[in-house]
Amino acid sequence: MAILVFGPPRLPPELERLIFELAAWNTHVCAARLIRVAHRVLVWIEPLLHRVYAIGDAMTYSRLRNLVLRRPAFAAENVRFLRFSSSFRDVFGVDTHYILRTCISVQVLSTTGLASHPALLEDLCEMRAVRRLSLHIGTAFAFAGTWQMEYPTYFPFAGLTHLTVEDPEITLQVVDVLQSGIFPNLTHIAFAGLASFPSHHTIREILAAPALRKTLVHMAVFVYFTHHRNKAASRLEQLVGDPRVDVAASYLLDAEWDAAARGNGPDEWEQAKERAQRRRKCELPACTPMSP
Repeated sequence: MAILVFGPPRLPPELERLIFELAAWNTHVCAARLIRVAHRVLVWIEPLLHRVYAIGDAMTYSRLRNLVLRRPAFAAENVRFLRFSSSFRDVFGVDTHYILRTCISVQVLSTTGLASHPALLEDLCEMRAVRRLSLHIGTAFAFAGTWQMEYPTYFPFAGLTHLTVEDPEITLQVVDVLQSGIFPNLTHIAFAGLASFPSHHTIREILAAPALRKTLVHMAVFVYFTHHRNKAASRLEQLVGDPRVDVAASYLLDAEWDAAARGNGPDEWEQAKERAQRRRKCELPACTPMSP
């Protein structure tokens, strides 16, 4: 009777070692080839192990911290997606500072769990490769009266195209920062998890900013979803009167972010784009969640 084996075959380590030893036994050429192949596999595959870090606990944080401390050049080149989730508590301070300043090739960064991290903007200044950023503006720009003078041009935001604002409400400070011109190439803005619907005047004010008028192609307004808010969401979109604005449900989970970063599913912007297209075709009402 045939025995079905599910999943990749597994051999005991002792047997694996014996197979390779026999293959290379008294054969210098074969041994050299095995070494070269093993080295190539290491070079090809190891970066994939460290491409994505979704940090929500001390164990994952320690793994990245150890990599940064032991192999800073490797971390600087290969860490591309970095998320500090809401469950993370930054009690490490200096280590987090060093991680952010070392991982200069990060392209997608979520700072949700770094609300208490001091000098976050200074650390972000070293991360010039970031293209998609999630940021609590009220915390990061705590000293709103001085940031423009201290950093007139030395910001990492010149290459930023997607910004997720994590503030629970759109304050005057948030509006001022978005209108300031430090995001010259911003094409997408999302307000994640607002506690209530913002004023349409506020949305219009942001859309009218000269710094955003020519570049912005999509604005997503996420609210904490309840079914009775469909009319309010539709009303907000009607009052704003701009096809770029889309009111949706707050939904993105850490697991979804991690899957998207690893290429196993759409990210929030891909979902938002699909939802906006379906909305224009009248396939979805306002404030319908995008997650399946």
